[in-house]
Amino acid sequence: MAYRDLRQYLERLEGAGLLAHVAAEVDKDWEISAVARQTFRRIPQGRRPALMFDNIQGHDIPLVVGVLGGSRAIYGLAMESPIEQAQERWARATEQPVEPRLVAEGACQEEVYCDADIERVKLPAPVWTVGQDPGPYHTSPFVISKDPESGVQNVGTYRVQEKSARRLGIMINPPRNMNQHSQERPARQADRRGHRFRHRPRDWPGGRYPIPLRPGRAGRGRRGPRRAGGRG
Repeated sequence: MAYRDLRQYLERLEGAGLLAHVAAEVDKDWEISAVARQTFRRIPQGRRPALMFDNIQGHDIPLVVGVLGGSRAIYGLAMESPIEQAQERWARATEQPVEPRLVAEGACQEEVYCDADIERVKLPAPVWTVGQDPGPYHTSPFVISKDPESGVQNVGTYRVQEKSARRLGIMINPPRNMNQHSQERPARQADRRGHRFRHRPRDWPGGRYPIPLRPGRAGRGRRGPRRAGGRG
């Protein structure tokens, strides 16, 4: 059975000994990326945990790192499958997709911020490479775009830079489906995209996997037999 939400998944990670807490106060720009890099460099993959930074200076929201791909064991837990069966499970899911179902509301809408309210939100997005990155980056948000002609939606994982409280920069490589959506948009039409930061663990792999795009399907795709994707 799929995880109910991220909290339940983190509980499973912790129960399996795959989540380590960093309780000391850290600076989001200078220390989070440094601790994460040293964790990946020094701890062998077979013993490497995901990280939760519980005390980030100036923020009251914790941050997790490596909760999907920190190790083979972590990836298997996220997929709810032995890692040896992951490829087979992906192939089966691609061949037998689940049709989307329209609902009135969802868990990701429990907190929605628009217009001026956005300025009240303080997500602890780190500067991952100080001195080289031009600003803080969200590295695993889902960005939702829609084809202006067909109405087909695409959900993909893009690297999103915070330029200000109400302005973001999105890295859209040329073959990605959102780039196609932007090019097809009439010049006079507003370019509307949605960003989702709260995901279920099973959504993360789906937003990054090169699934051929079908009408009404989420994934990393474009029209036709070629595969592209949402990851920027």
